[in-house]
Amino acid sequence: MKKIIFTLFATAFALSVFASNASDTIIVIENRKIQVSDDENRLRVRVFEIVEEDAVEKRMIFEGHYRDGRVHERRHISITVPEVIPTVNAADRQLRRRRFDPHWAGIGVGFSNFADSEFTINNVEGISLNVSRSREIMFNFFEQGLPLSRNVGFVTGLGMRWNRFHLSENEFFAKENGQTVLLPVEDGYFLRRSRLGVNSLTLPLLFEWQTNKPRGNNLFLSAGVVGVFNYSSTSKIRSTSPTGRRQRDTIDRDLYVRPLTYDFLVQAGFGDFGLFARYSPMGLFQTNRGPAVHPFSLGFLLHFD
Repeated sequence: MKKIIFTLFATAFALSVFASNASDTIIVIENRKIQVSDDENRLRVRVFEIVEEDAVEKRMIFEGHYRDGRVHERRHISITVPEVIPTVNAADRQLRRRRFDPHWAGIGVGFSNFADSEFTINNVEGISLNVSRSREIMFNFFEQGLPLSRNVGFVTGLGMRWNRFHLSENEFFAKENGQTVLLPVEDGYFLRRSRLGVNSLTLPLLFEWQTNKPRGNNLFLSAGVVGVFNYSSTSKIRSTSPTGRRQRDTIDRDLYVRPLTYDFLVQAGFGDFGLFARYSPMGLFQTNRGPAVHPFSLGFLLHFD
């Protein structure tokens, strides 16, 4: 039956082809392309499947020959290869995504204090701080991990830091004869607040270890040095005059604080929460231009993902 249909189909095409003196005819019907070729001795019909964009045509699906009143036909398997999108569950995606996760970028708050070279705390060089008011605020806005493996690596970045050292006595910092010194307040005045403010830019180089489990939060521990650029320092007071009038005054700026220095930093934590300890082996003030005090602080950090 199929041969009869093909014979009629081929004969109709043959008549059409002979009538038009054409040797090659192509007809497109839906997703099929039919090519009819004719020479003096043979009429050949080939059928191709028109495939979609995400498939690849391998072979024609039909080929038939009509010659000397006889029909020969053969069929071909059309193989299409659709686009295959692998399915990955959420756990596998999390496992593949898990990389060394540096801990620097974030927001931190701590308590500031002074120590000497032997790490004696407070009342150093005659300076007594109100530790509950002396704060350190950090905003680390950039980080970059340099992994050695999934568990260890180096961490660097950039940050900003604001330190406020509040004095507990009726004294204030001021510049005098090329030095930063402590001066008592005038008789009759009372200092409600007296503080030294130091603003800094920070650049860390830390070595970090972390558990780096594929699921859940991870423990981490890091330590290293932090380069510090102290770009401003001010001494400010809030006082009450003998008449009871309250006032605020900026005593001095640029109080001979070292512009470039470095700190030792250690931090440890779980997930995005960490505790830190920081100590400066160099004095806060330039040599022979202020009290020989070394800033140190303790606090916590909330890290960004």
